Amino acid sequence: MPLNDLGSYDLTAILTDHSDYNYESIVENSKIVVDTRNACKDIKSAKIIKA
Repeated sequence: MPLNDLGSYDLTAILTDHSDYNYESIVENSKIVVDTRNACKDIKSAKIIKA
């Protein structure tokens, strides 16, 4: 899935933690992020929901 249109979705779910992804950019460009893998542990944002 291309990551350039994340803002057009209601939420972004992180289901696996891959080192290839820039999670700061994902959070910045998403409306809400549901992080099930603690991939965003070092990012401070009200958009992140830890699950």
